Amino acid sequence: MIALLFIALVSYGLKIFPFLSQKMQLASSGLMAKSIEYAVCLIMGSIIFNVAFGSATLAQLVSGINIQFVLALFTIAIAFFTCRGTGSILISLFVSMSVYIFARVITS
Repeated sequence: MIALLFIALVSYGLKIFPFLSQKMQLASSGLMAKSIEYAVCLIMGSIIFNVAFGSATLAQLVSGINIQFVLALFTIAIAFFTCRGTGSILISLFVSMSVYIFARVITS
């Protein structure tokens, strides 16, 4: 948890740094911009994993596979491929959320 907070603070600091310094601009394809993008992806991935799987450890996920874990994994995969295909996080959110809700209704 501390590492996640540290990464979030560093990411936030790096994002606001160009606004604080008018002379410093980040190139969209530069190393700093890619590092910030990867840090944001790591934070988003951690949040998605915690929401989807709760506080489950890897051993719990492997040993006690149930329909909820499979459904969460399937929804994350749909979100990834939708986001990759469309390039829009919002469309990916709505598509994966709709699939998840539909699958939960069917499995309940």
